Amino acid sequence: MTAKIPPYYANSGDGNRCWQACFRMMLEHFDTPPGKTWAWEELDDFTGRKPNMGTWPTKGMLEGNKLGLEVLTIEPFDYAEFAASAEKYWEKTVDPAVLDYYLKHTDIPQEEKFARQFLKAKGIEHIDRPSNNQDVVRILNQGYLIINWVNMAVIAEKEEFSGHFILIYDYDEVTDTFHVHDPNGPKWHEFKPSLPLKGDILTKASFVNDKGDTGGLYAFRPKNAA
Repeated sequence: MTAKIPPYYANSGDGNRCWQACFRMMLEHFDTPPGKTWAWEELDDFTGRKPNMGTWPTKGMLEGNKLGLEVLTIEPFDYAEFAASAEKYWEKTVDPAVLDYYLKHTDIPQEEKFARQFLKAKGIEHIDRPSNNQDVVRILNQGYLIINWVNMAVIAEKEEFSGHFILIYDYDEVTDTFHVHDPNGPKWHEFKPSLPLKGDILTKASFVNDKGDTGGLYAFRPKNAA
């Protein structure tokens, strides 16, 4: 588990910077690079963000690895098939509501390009299967911070679908509670640093279809931190 609570940053601008907010918390927690405070515009470029669009984690993983971080992802995701045709890949792997959201909020040619780069990258471990809460606990114990994809509507107890990223930094075994920085804002609830999230809610929020596939777990730590 982490020895200290990471800094908290709320979503910014058009409200589509949840990945950038989590990434900023993670980078500044690990002081990467040393002494640097990240600006939003830098993070936009660093992670491949486009205005009014969601951000996929691929470029952030590539750039984090270049900065000297160990990167581990657990997600049921075929990067080669996605790189060939994102839309065809989604059509057979996610539920209709998720597909509609992805198509409206993704720069598809850009993400296909980043997937091709990911396939050639060295030093990023990808485990192609759904993640679970046991994975989260194990990886936290190894000194990682975890950026986890969730359906925000589940956490906010609403019916609609909204893809979102949260930062998981600690776990309480006694109460089965994960401690989370949630950068989301007023559409769902007030900004939530140090949000307690029960294990069953994290599980439910992580699903992207009725087959039990999860959206993705993306873990980072300094190299040689094990």
